[in-house]
Amino acid sequence: WAKMMIVRCVRPDRVIFMIKNFIAQKMESTDYIKPPVNDIKQIFSNSNCTQPIIFVLSPGVDPQQQLDTLANTNKVRLNALSLGDGMETTAERFIEQSCQTGEWVYLANCHLMIQWMVRLEEIIEGFTNNQQPHSNFRLFLSSKPHPKFPITILQKSRKITTEPPQGLKSNLLRLYKFLTNDQLQSAPRPHLYKKLLFSLSLFHSVLLERSKFGTLGWNIPYDFNDSDFAISENILKLYLDHDKSDQIQWDALRVLIADISYGGRVTDDMDRRVLSVYINQYLNMNAVEQKNYKLSSDERYFIPVDGDLDSYNKFITELPNDDPPEAFGQHSNADISSQISNSIDLLDSLIALTPMQSSGASR
Repeated sequence: WAKMMIVRCVRPDRVIFMIKNFIAQKMESTDYIKPPVNDIKQIFSNSNCTQPIIFVLSPGVDPQQQLDTLANTNKVRLNALSLGDGMETTAERFIEQSCQTGEWVYLANCHLMIQWMVRLEEIIEGFTNNQQPHSNFRLFLSSKPHPKFPITILQKSRKITTEPPQGLKSNLLRLYKFLTNDQLQSAPRPHLYKKLLFSLSLFHSVLLERSKFGTLGWNIPYDFNDSDFAISENILKLYLDHDKSDQIQWDALRVLIADISYGGRVTDDMDRRVLSVYINQYLNMNAVEQKNYKLSSDERYFIPVDGDLDSYNKFITELPNDDPPEAFGQHSNADISSQISNSIDLLDSLIALTPMQSSGASR
């Protein structure tokens, strides 16, 4: 503890690292410093037809892909609807029909129709008061935090926070959490797909985590999200399926992913240059031809050998918990400012949680 106090004074950028070491030593385990990954399968298995599941949205995270994967695994139809003005009738029809057929309903962005939430509250109350829905029916909701969101719906629902994970390792684990061995093996040209999928996953994670460097990362902050990755992964599948020859049209593939899928939101010229450098590094012929192709100057980040899903997850879990700046092509001092900022935020949160003592004497 005394060492942490000294580090707090002379090296504020190392405070979080000291805290992690302190926790691991005191708890005699590193499990308490590993970021958790939400297991939607487990949450679903503990749910029922009368209990909605709410995703509390955060920037950069979209639960749509998770739900699509879960629905395909359970062989259930998912009726998804993005809420907005004039969608009330369609939403009610989806719920009414799915209650009878045992299908799933996903109502996205409930905060955009906050006035209709009163009606949704009545519908959910009817699940238990009136005729119970089909046992396979599930209602999924997503919403940003809103002060007028009905408390009753929150109390009756299972809540899932969708905060984006921090770090390359956590982002990779999250992306691979929603894959299955069948998906890997059924993909076109699986030996190539698995290599390029890992490269694309790390590419996506690097773009997300680069924002922690501030203006050293991106001149303008960008909200890259799960939809960007899902679209890019579909593009990769289409190209591998369409081009049966050994020659992959790399230029076209890189343009579609970097310039259109991700680059559509990048407006700064210098940021577009950075994006172009990354895509050329991660998607090229060497990525599929070379064994253990290195994806950064840090030798721990490379494309692992062909294997099943467990082998990829095992490789990811062995990556460092704290990202070295070299993994992003940055100088070793590039993340000092972000580490200091994170330390200040953590200490401020601890102070806010500390009970305030009254200065006056008690009687």
